[in-house]
Amino acid sequence: MGIAEELEAAAARVSEQALGAVVGVGGRWPSGSGFVLAQGSVVTSAHNVHGPGAQVHFGDGSRRDSTAVNADLAGDLAVVQVDTTGFTPVRFAAAAPQLGTPLFAAANPGG
Repeated sequence: MGIAEELEAAAARVSEQALGAVVGVGGRWPSGSGFVLAQGSVVTSAHNVHGPGAQVHFGDGSRRDSTAVNADLAGDLAVVQVDTTGFTPVRFAAAAPQLGTPLFAAANPGG
């Protein structure tokens, strides 16, 4: 198997494991992304949360209102509380990646 095939297979595995946890965050139309961190919690960029919360858009097309729990404006990171029933939190690697480790990112701006 060549490097392109290995990369394609790895991307497919990551998609199967993580994409259900990726959400859109914003108002009526999501302008940002986030992910289900744990049951009832979504992590997103702080600039996506305006006022007391934001609307979270799930991959199945459903939308749920959230309540802001905590935000780090300097780090542009926020946690919102929202009903995540039916969505599996993202799984993290057992160990921190080392320099040169390939990483994957998933986003859902615009839904």
